[in-house]
Amino acid sequence: MKKLSYVDFPKIPEELLLSIEGITDPNRPKPVTRGTPKYWIEGFSRKTMNDELIEWLHNNLPIKIDVVQYQVISQDVRQHTDLTTYAYNYQLTLGGPDVRTEFADESGNIVETHVIPTYQWVRLKSDVLHGVAGIEPGQLRIAVNIRTSEHYGD
Repeated sequence: MKKLSYVDFPKIPEELLLSIEGITDPNRPKPVTRGTPKYWIEGFSRKTMNDELIEWLHNNLPIKIDVVQYQVISQDVRQHTDLTTYAYNYQLTLGGPDVRTEFADESGNIVETHVIPTYQWVRLKSDVLHGVAGIEPGQLRIAVNIRTSEHYGD
C-alpha cells in the first residue's frame, strides 16, 4: 500500500478558512489532543480551528475524526512517526515550490516522495517514518489536518 494517496473529499469552502494571519496568531490556542507526543518537533505547531470549519468537516467528510487542527510548519521536519494511524491533510500553503513529503523505511532510507498541491485532500499513513523537506526560509507550510485511526478507501 502506498503511504500517501489522494482522496476525493469535497473542497473546503474558502469562507470557512481562517486567514494565514488568523491561523498563525500567537494568541491562537493549541488544540487539546489525546495522548502525549513522543517527542517535540522543531518548527512544527498546531492551532485550533474555528467552530464553523470543524462543523463543516464533521458534516461533509466520510471519516471518523479524532483530532482536527491547523498544522503549521516553518522548517523541514525530521523523520518521525505519529501516535495516530492516518492523517488527512488539505494544504493551504506549501512552504516553497519544491517541498516534499517523504516516507522512509526502518533504516531511514527514503522509499516514497510526494509533492502535494494546495487545496487537495491527501491521506497519509502517519504511524510510519515520514517527514517534510525543502521548506524555504521564511515560508510556512499550513494545512488543515485531521487525525484518525480509521482507514478510508484504498
